[in-house]
Amino acid sequence: MTHRINIVLTFLLLTMIISCKDKNHDQEPIHNKTEIDQDDLWLSYSKDATVFKLWSPNADKVKLHLYEKGKGGEAFETHQLEIAEGGAHWVKKINKDLNGVYYTYQVMVNGAWLDETPGIYATAVGVNGKRAMVLDFERTHPVRFQTMTFPYSPH
Repeated sequence: MTHRINIVLTFLLLTMIISCKDKNHDQEPIHNKTEIDQDDLWLSYSKDATVFKLWSPNADKVKLHLYEKGKGGEAFETHQLEIAEGGAHWVKKINKDLNGVYYTYQVMVNGAWLDETPGIYATAVGVNGKRAMVLDFERTHPVRFQTMTFPYSPH
C-alpha cells in the first residue's frame, strides 16, 4: 500500500511541475533587454525630424499611424518601427516637420494586432486621449515665457 501511495504522490508532483510550466512564453524574452532608461522613451521632436519610440520587448512588430485630426479619419501614413539597439524598444525617425500631426502605435503580439494606442509617454493628446500629438512646445509658450518671474507662494 505504501508503495502505491509513493507512486501516486510522485505522479502528482510531476504533474504539478509540468502543469505549472509557463507554456505561453519563451523562457528567454523575445528581445534580450527588458529594462530601458525611461528618459529615452519620450518623443524627440525637431523641425527637421521626429523620432518615435515605444518600449514593447514582447512585440513581434510595431506600426506607427499618422493622422491629420485628433478624432476620426484614416491614417495618411503608416510606418513600421524597427527594433532599436539593445533590443527592448522600437524606433522610427521621420525626417520632416510633424508639428501638429496626431499618431498612434499598433503592436503585434503572438501574431495578433492589438488596438491602437497613443503610448504611455505621450505629452500631448487629441480628443479623449485616443491619439497622441507631435507638438513643438517652444511654440506653445507665451511671449517672454522664459524670462517671466512668478509670484512666490510657500504653500
